[in-house]
Amino acid sequence: GEGKGDETTMKDNPGFWYDKANLRWVRDDKRGLPLSEWEEGGLTTMKTKTGEEYTLWPVIHIRLSNSEKFSVIDPEDVEEMVKSGKAVVIDVRPEYQYKGNGHISESVNVPLYRSVQGQSFFKTLKKIAVAAMAMKATERNPDFVQDACEALSTTKPEDEDRLLICCCSIGGSMETEVVSKRGKVFSDPEKAFGRESRSLKACYELIQAGFPKVAHLRGGIAMWRHKDMPMTK
Repeated sequence: GEGKGDETTMKDNPGFWYDKANLRWVRDDKRGLPLSEWEEGGLTTMKTKTGEEYTLWPVIHIRLSNSEKFSVIDPEDVEEMVKSGKAVVIDVRPEYQYKGNGHISESVNVPLYRSVQGQSFFKTLKKIAVAAMAMKATERNPDFVQDACEALSTTKPEDEDRLLICCCSIGGSMETEVVSKRGKVFSDPEKAFGRESRSLKACYELIQAGFPKVAHLRGGIAMWRHKDMPMTK
């Protein structure tokens, strides 16, 4: 549920709104409502036509940015931490990708999404539409936190003392600025709330569940491969 693992104070409380014309979230203190008002109005989650409820991406980005339990870790720093038992890598890709496309050695698979369950009109429609693109229809895994606890052999999230490092295919990004060729740093409106990804959403879910130390693998599996780090097939 909302708020359980989110005890940090609101350091950053920006306004934001959804620009339908450009299909993106815009960070704008004048036109948009601040996060605190979205929360007061109970507007931080949305329900899809298939019945799934999810937290709005800007809400996740702001809360992760404000959280002292969250960090971003580079691929080079992961191996030693895992070997020494200080960290565990949680791969949130679907099982068929985890097994079929290779994965980080010693990682555990806890999918954030699962194959679409049930036969409602919209769910059937989703299966047909996605099948036409030769892809598998997925929906959020409602048992994600419970599955994570089982994979980690923990009954109380708050007692887990290892750093949980979440990864997915591309990884997404928390960064809102870009650096020009001349080294100038400027805000990018296209990245007002970074770039959303399954692994960042998983980090948020784990922190909400009460896990004290959660990290995001910078660049995801793609960056891990690019740096020629050890993989298991």
